[in-house]
Amino acid sequence: MNRQSIAIIGTGLIGASLGLALRRKSSAIVGWDRKRANAREAKRRGAITRIAASLEDAVRDAAVVVLAAPLPEILKMLPRVLRMARSSALVIDVGGLKVPVVREAERALRRQSRTKVRHTTARARNAYFVAGHPLAGNERSGPGAARADLFQGMPFALYAPAQPERASARRAAERFVRRLGAKPVWVPPAEHDRIVSVTSALPQLASTALALAWRDAGGPAAGKLAGPGLRGATRLADSPFLVWKASLLGNRGNVRRALLALKRRVDMLAKALNGRHERQLAQLFAAGAGARRRILQPARRKTAATHRY
Repeated sequence: MNRQSIAIIGTGLIGASLGLALRRKSSAIVGWDRKRANAREAKRRGAITRIAASLEDAVRDAAVVVLAAPLPEILKMLPRVLRMARSSALVIDVGGLKVPVVREAERALRRQSRTKVRHTTARARNAYFVAGHPLAGNERSGPGAARADLFQGMPFALYAPAQPERASARRAAERFVRRLGAKPVWVPPAEHDRIVSVTSALPQLASTALALAWRDAGGPAAGKLAGPGLRGATRLADSPFLVWKASLLGNRGNVRRALLALKRRVDMLAKALNGRHERQLAQLFAAGAGARRRILQPARRKTAATHRY
């Protein structure tokens, strides 16, 4: 894969950060974005080497095609990209949900297989597809916020649906993720969507709720006494809703359950505080500190569970 063309479809924060991370090992990175201003900014920052004239222009010669557009656009363009991509190219998305993406990919891959059977002139091999999601980002959006080290040491969720040469698709995806400096984690789509409701959506919503609670309860002078704890805990409240819209609404069952779990813990703290149950408060603090240490532990590179998918 070294020095071969890479196409990045969508040049916002994630797409441009991918380009910056890959420029060290690839001299040809083509970018395409419906928002031409994003593509121009990504090129100015060195995240891409060329702005494609069209989606087809970006995809047709690329060894790797990264779908880094918003989730609704990924779902719309995925069948078309799989048809346009060259033989044995890797097509990988970086959307925040995996169930709808894998469902759409499986339909497209089945159609490709039927076409291959009917037409002897079909290509010997189709493009590979792997669903992906880097667990990386920040509260800002757009190519101006992109960083080359955004994925360094971060988990990158992957899932390869059934397809010819699935093992080759998996190997290609792992090589790509490691080039970013990220850690591949193989996980089924439904499990991914359940987990990210807790690890991604819940922190965002909790940060938003905390900022609103500060506004409602703090009073006019509250801003003068806002220390690093409040500033850090409300950092994600800066995130624009449009970035989260599809991931929250498309995963609302899981996200609702995550919010209810948070509410139960908040209620426990309120009850213990109201009753002056010092011992219970101390136990909750200790349990929270233990959970925090587990969050900070580096994830194992491979586990028995990840090999099954």
